[in-house]
Amino acid sequence: MNNVTITGRLTADPELRVTGKGDHMVRFTVAVDRETAEKEADFIRCVAFRHSAEFLSKYCNKGDVVGVAGKIRTGSYDEKDSGRKVYTTDIYADRVEKLHAHKPKADYPNNGTAVYTDTIPGADMSGEVNDDGEELPF
Repeated sequence: MNNVTITGRLTADPELRVTGKGDHMVRFTVAVDRETAEKEADFIRCVAFRHSAEFLSKYCNKGDVVGVAGKIRTGSYDEKDSGRKVYTTDIYADRVEKLHAHKPKADYPNNGTAVYTDTIPGADMSGEVNDDGEELPF
């Protein structure tokens, strides 16, 4: 069984290309974090065709978190200059989903730090009142 699913960030803006047969295609790389103490990632090469390729090029940008489901394909080619054999491993995407859009820290309030509040801005939380105008016992 050859199935793979990854989640990570796009390393570059996807660029739509057209194959010799006229199909749309996008080659892209997804940075997948490793679960280690150090900040490490694996950079997984992927290929998407037709509707998935169009979706990626239209709605996804560098830094967006995407989910990719597909199949692993291996291949090889001879390097032009040295004649050395180069081996490749790619995920051929059956399905691609944009999970989260990337926002630079400068676009977040408070420079990317989260602010949690216990109240809703502008709401009077001094006491709950029922429909009769009386305060509730809890």
